[in-house]
Amino acid sequence: MTNPKWSDSFRSALRARPLVVLIAIALVVELSIWRPDWLVRPADQQQAVVESELDRVSFPPSAALHPVQRGARREKALISRAFDVNIPLNEVQQFFDKEMAGLGWTYISERPIRDWGRDFGGTLRQYCKEPYIADLQYAGRNAGYGWDYSFSISWEPRQHCSTQR
Repeated sequence: MTNPKWSDSFRSALRARPLVVLIAIALVVELSIWRPDWLVRPADQQQAVVESELDRVSFPPSAALHPVQRGARREKALISRAFDVNIPLNEVQQFFDKEMAGLGWTYISERPIRDWGRDFGGTLRQYCKEPYIADLQYAGRNAGYGWDYSFSISWEPRQHCSTQR
């Protein structure tokens, strides 16, 4: 006994219930063209916003910028850009404090960060503009990431400025 081919199954379904098959095909075509709201991931809608926010941010004049990295999952939109610059950490932080305040962002916190328990002296400085969070990360001395700083903006539905402190 041989297995029937897919095309044979389709033909027999079309002969038995042509209207059902045609409605199913029309539905697939309709959904692929119009993408109703219930099919759109929330992060897809926010990705354009975080990208436009990053476009508004200036980097220090001497910064060597790395390519932009984008990422969206169902409930997270993220855009980041790594950069290298030959000015001290405190000057980079002052630059971004002024830049972000001018764009309507609020400084909310700074904390040291570790890489799998290793302390390279890295820091994470955060800014908020509800419902978005911006991170200025300093990799630290000899971190070996291929960049010194990373600046990112993200959105998550349950992310609020008050929960980031």
